[in-house]
Amino acid sequence: MQEVISIAASSSSGHLCTHLYNVQESYIPYSKKTKITHQNDIFLEPSRQNGRVNYYPRAINIQLNGGFGFLGKYTFQDPSIDLSAFDGIELEKKPRVDKNIYQQNLDEGKPTDNSMLNVENTKFFTDYNKLIYRPYSLLSIEDYTHPEGTHKHFERYKFDSFKIGADEYKNYEDDVDESFRKLLESSDNIQGVSLFSELDNAWSGFTNEMLVHLRDEYFNNGVSSKYNLWCYAIGSKSFTKQDTLTRIKGLIELSKNSSLLFPLGIDQQSSLLSSTYHAESLWHRGLVHAYFVNSIWSTNNQSEGKTTMAEYEANLLRGYHKRNIVNEIRLNEVESKTGTTVIDDPRIIEAVLRGETPPKKEMRQLDLNLLSNASSSKRFFSQYIIPDDEKLKEKLDGKVCVNKDIGKLTSLDSSPAVFETDNLYTEFAQSTGLKDHLKQYRQIIQRVRAPKDLEIVGDKQELVEDISYLIDEYIQGYESEEESD
Repeated sequence: MQEVISIAASSSSGHLCTHLYNVQESYIPYSKKTKITHQNDIFLEPSRQNGRVNYYPRAINIQLNGGFGFLGKYTFQDPSIDLSAFDGIELEKKPRVDKNIYQQNLDEGKPTDNSMLNVENTKFFTDYNKLIYRPYSLLSIEDYTHPEGTHKHFERYKFDSFKIGADEYKNYEDDVDESFRKLLESSDNIQGVSLFSELDNAWSGFTNEMLVHLRDEYFNNGVSSKYNLWCYAIGSKSFTKQDTLTRIKGLIELSKNSSLLFPLGIDQQSSLLSSTYHAESLWHRGLVHAYFVNSIWSTNNQSEGKTTMAEYEANLLRGYHKRNIVNEIRLNEVESKTGTTVIDDPRIIEAVLRGETPPKKEMRQLDLNLLSNASSSKRFFSQYIIPDDEKLKEKLDGKVCVNKDIGKLTSLDSSPAVFETDNLYTEFAQSTGLKDHLKQYRQIIQRVRAPKDLEIVGDKQELVEDISYLIDEYIQGYESEEESD
């Protein structure tokens, strides 16, 4: 079946994955007359009982203490626990999180619509999640509290650096292993794992240790393995010196231990973002990132014209397995096919009034790469995922995959309106532009002296060498470094 297992580690990752799984939920056939357009058991695990089929995410979701909102590990499995036996005993009580009207209607089988959700009642991804998780899929980091990441016993300790995350993973290795093993046992022929995390805090260290453990335990230590281990790492808008060191350490380590690494950001100034977009809302930001990821996911399991993770990876790497950081990611507006278009560009209006040939309307773009790229950077390879549009396909220079349902995400009632248009296609690539950031990172690491900074960096000389090797990977294919500048 070529299943895909997903692991979301962090709150922002939980939001991203919820959007993805809500799309998958929309493909579940709730009646025999429903046309099957996607293979549901790629991302979802079917459970057949008494003539009915229930679907659960093939996923592990890891959050800080309190990060699941109203959702408890056994919320949908067991009746409420009777606490009368504990009378007279002081129990630790967590703040109660109530379900919003959207979730209440889902529970009661009543209709839901987008007006029930807003930036205030979607603080948790569980506020608009439509699928039920198996208990073993939910793991909580008990000593650190959501959302600030403060240690519950020592307030000055935060879940904020690569080393803290790496150390904390040791406490949860057995739990992750048990959950992952159960997901594997329910799969026939897994094609890969998608890990979602954050790059500039302790989640990067936690995720890297988890990636190393899973790779060594289940994927032949990455040697001649047919499996694909992809990591989507979400960056922060602003960060401290410590965050910068964690970002550098995380970027290098995650690239060494995954087969593809997608560092994710959002160009907040893009005209493709609507006026209703809220940069502080994880519900909103998660949907922007999910649009890109879902363009891939839907081609992984669409009934016609399927493209696997292995095919995407082979196209991008083309034998250069260490050149695996995808540093250019973009959403693009598709030119309208309609004969009449509302003209809102003042330059076009002025040209028409003057009787001149109007300039061609520029198609809007939204960069999702975390690290900016110079206009002079050169791509090694470009991958596009587009709607079924032959005219667009002919214009693009690179590998093109067709996703006939690429805009599905924005049509769901759990999705906020964050784009000026829903007519979009995606592109991603590696380019020489990454080397400029890597050179800056190498200089930063070379200047590290303070003990607290060295604690994050680890073996300083080894990290410098790893960065240098990666710089060479993003120059190869050109005669000299100057030619790639």
